[in-house]
Amino acid sequence: MAGTESIITPEGVLMLGSLLLGVGLTYLFARAVYNVYFHPLSSFPGPRLAAASELTKSYYGARGRMIPWVQALHQQYGEVVRIGPNELSFITDSAWKDIYMHRPQFPKHFNFTNPNETDALISADDASHSRQRRLLAHAFSDKAIREQEAPLHVYVDLLVSKLQEESHARDGVVDLVDWYRYTTFDVIADLCFGESFHSLENKVEHAWVSSIYSSMKATHFLDIAARFPMLRVIIRLGMPFLRRQREQSFKYPQKKVTARLNRETDRPDFMSYILRYNDEKGVTRDEIDSNFETFTIAGSDTTATLMMGCTYHLLQNPKVLERLNAEVRTIFDSAQDIKLAALGKMPYLIAVLEESLRIHPPVPGGFGRRVLPEGATISGRWVPGGTAVNIPQKAANVSHHNFAEANSFIPERWLEVHDPIFDNDRKGVVQPFSAGPRNCLGKNLAIAEMRIILAKMIWHFDMELMNVDKDWTDQRLFVLPESKPLLVKLKPRVL
Repeated sequence: MAGTESIITPEGVLMLGSLLLGVGLTYLFARAVYNVYFHPLSSFPGPRLAAASELTKSYYGARGRMIPWVQALHQQYGEVVRIGPNELSFITDSAWKDIYMHRPQFPKHFNFTNPNETDALISADDASHSRQRRLLAHAFSDKAIREQEAPLHVYVDLLVSKLQEESHARDGVVDLVDWYRYTTFDVIADLCFGESFHSLENKVEHAWVSSIYSSMKATHFLDIAARFPMLRVIIRLGMPFLRRQREQSFKYPQKKVTARLNRETDRPDFMSYILRYNDEKGVTRDEIDSNFETFTIAGSDTTATLMMGCTYHLLQNPKVLERLNAEVRTIFDSAQDIKLAALGKMPYLIAVLEESLRIHPPVPGGFGRRVLPEGATISGRWVPGGTAVNIPQKAANVSHHNFAEANSFIPERWLEVHDPIFDNDRKGVVQPFSAGPRNCLGKNLAIAEMRIILAKMIWHFDMELMNVDKDWTDQRLFVLPESKPLLVKLKPRVL
């Protein structure tokens, strides 16, 4: 006993702690030196601090400032930048083909499992993805969109009606961030579950939607913490609570799917197509639950985000707004005449939306992938296997490498007849719905919804931007953009 006491002394503990700290710091220093000078990615341009460890990227990620940071790096270093010890960022149009259309496919560099332990399209392996997509695609076909046009008009007309009421009650000033979200979430809930969230009617965001936003923000911080071994202990301690929260949240779409399956309807929605075409090679009930939750999130916030950006840039550019007003209000004698078939023949409205998708992409951070073990050539550079790769859409879309007057909102660049200054624009770099076999299944629906909302807002209202903060587009990103209030004064047209 006395011998033990003589060994374990305060001085001994302090010495051991100092030794362990020294070993740890030496390891971290050696690792940083290796990453910067000897790592397989050491020849790629980028800041040395970012190459040395995950700290730099994590710092900007935790502050929600990844987008402006990466954008600044591309301005400084060019079209390919090393943004982490094992991560590259590309902004070339050829990188879309090399990363997202590669066969076999590059896997996504994140793992996401639903509480029912069943993968949705977004996280399924190649075989499961192909099987699920083959069936689910029926719900998003051109024929399906034509049949689903009627409910789109119902909710957009309700949006217009509610905004007309608000314009009289609040001196005409409304926050369109909320109203666009109410609309897109009501639409997607109706198409998924046969019943909306009633957000437009109640003028409030549904509680489940609010919980999803909170959950995604928490997931963002957990992903950052998981990069550091010392923080994984904290994650393990918090996981049981988070798992219970996630399971509780997942019960809502499960309940709504059950209610929809138990209800017969002759009105076309996603489920009607799934039930019509499902067979032994189709999708299981668990896969329906997982996918419908994904559809509800991915098919609503992205469309709302685009409409916010589109409205902001229109109101910041009076000449563009004037030209769009003229096109919409000349072609349509009444709001009832606004139909998808006619909207598809309106070049300036389409150009406005194309330019909005370029300058304000709904997924500004992009869709990350991981290079297969054998490595690959991306945009003319050999990239070792296991490297995380990405095309940050915002940085790519506003790069002077890709567009003339890249930071200006100029829909005319998308018109068939345009200023020669735009002849060399690399329009192929704009892929807001991703590319390849895993591109967005709901692209046609999103475009239809955007066109109807924009046309009816333009037809019904004169609008004026009231934001004191003129830098509305400078938003933080925590998986989804954290949109600031978009205060707009609406004046219903006198017809």
